[in-house]
Amino acid sequence: MSDLSKERLLTTKTRPQAWKDWYSSLQVDASDLLEMEFFEHFYLLIQAAKVGLGFACVPRMLVEAELESGALVAPFGFVQGAAKLVLWVSPNARLRSDTADLEKWIRKEMSDS
Repeated sequence: MSDLSKERLLTTKTRPQAWKDWYSSLQVDASDLLEMEFFEHFYLLIQAAKVGLGFACVPRMLVEAELESGALVAPFGFVQGAAKLVLWVSPNARLRSDTADLEKWIRKEMSDS
């Protein structure tokens, strides 16, 4: 992991702590992180990594197609971070069948990945 301290690290403006969180989940000191390049959206971040501008820190579910096609690789694999995905459903939508179907689908998709 220390090799990354010499590499160009890419992240999004919405998740500026992504690399520090990644290092933390591995219980590795991230104090030697150099400046990072920020992108407005995950899409732009992923495209930058695909053309070789640096290493991107993104959720696996956003790059599964690129990993399967070989357009991207995950040289260090993936680690589970501390962040949790939360789905908030308004009280008036909670009893609707389409909301229940959506919740069921999201749970299945998340458990499969």
